[in-house]
Amino acid sequence: MRYQDIFNLFGYSEFSPEFKELLPKLHISLDRPEISICWRRFQSSKWDLSLSCTAKNNYICDFGPVVKEYASDFDECFFEEINFGGTGQGVKYPHHLPYDLNWGNNAALVQQKIPIRKSESGSASYGSYMIFNFEDYSFLTAFDNSNELIWLRVKLLEISFKRKRELTKSLRQQNKNLVIPNISDFKLLKERSPITAWANRMKEGDNKFTIKSIADAENLLHAFLESLLIATEQKKASSIYSATRKLTQGFNKLNDKYQSCIETLEREELVNYIHDAIRLTGFIIEPEIDLTEEWREW
Repeated sequence: MRYQDIFNLFGYSEFSPEFKELLPKLHISLDRPEISICWRRFQSSKWDLSLSCTAKNNYICDFGPVVKEYASDFDECFFEEINFGGTGQGVKYPHHLPYDLNWGNNAALVQQKIPIRKSESGSASYGSYMIFNFEDYSFLTAFDNSNELIWLRVKLLEISFKRKRELTKSLRQQNKNLVIPNISDFKLLKERSPITAWANRMKEGDNKFTIKSIADAENLLHAFLESLLIATEQKKASSIYSATRKLTQGFNKLNDKYQSCIETLEREELVNYIHDAIRLTGFIIEPEIDLTEEWREW
């Protein structure tokens, strides 16, 4: 069973003849697994291998058009992820792995075999991982505490990720867009900060906030606005991107320090405010892109 034959079916319906023909070859039952709110997982009965499919509306929203629909209602899922390993149950996939990888390869050898630079790496409960982002999919390689390859995950890249990747590539081109026609309007952002609403909710009895957490949040946003002003004057779009990362990570620390004071409402208020402030500099952000998402933990 060639891994390319599996990859070629990304975007196919669980009801498609091609997907149904694939399942027995991977020792996966043709019986549909139970569905969660928005996805199905097809697990091999022999190998430590699974295929994940996402519900139609979610797939279209996250990944774009499907190859072909077979059901008129929402109860249809589309293939978007494969896991070689990851559960420790069953026999490891016995056929050729992508890029001539072998179970037990160390991280250095994996980097040597995969033809692009890693996009991300870090530690995890099982050991460590590296992620390689190709044109259309993300390739995760996971290693145990002995630095041996134990798990591969191949997942389609979301549209928002691709667009953000294009945005970061074009930062230099954004320099010419940076201008604040009315500096007084920009300075009014301080008065329209979501922190004002948080302070009012605290006075009304919302115990998520304290005087100290409100003050710390306000300081973070004021420093961010000053960074935007400087970056715009210098016409450095990359500095706006860096300031956004610094602010988001600052709120990560604040949220940990004050025991998750940022919940759904606060997240929406804060993210919208950050994007509004950035757009006032002339920096172009597509509506569906969240610049904070890459670093945000709240």
